[in-house]
Amino acid sequence: MESLYEGAPQRGASTINVLVLLVVAAVVFSYLAAYALTNALLKAGLVDPWSPDHDPRPRWMLICFGIVMSLFLVMSALLRWSSNRQLRAMEAMEEAE
Repeated sequence: MESLYEGAPQRGASTINVLVLLVVAAVVFSYLAAYALTNALLKAGLVDPWSPDHDPRPRWMLICFGIVMSLFLVMSALLRWSSNRQLRAMEAMEEAE
């Protein structure tokens, strides 16, 4: 019995889709860190409330977004370097034969 997926063409994820997903993930993580976490700390009484005219959470969200996007960039560079290194090793093994 043949598989349903044997005749289906293999198509990888497009770069734009991956980039959009990474930006959405960074926005979600930064929102959770800046707003959801601080609201939980405020409700628990662990953090003193600030004045309404000086809300630091939007700045915290931008900082978290920058940090998360930087981490994604570093991780992608490390993964690309590792992949290229493995490909060179496989090519060297092929040439040795």
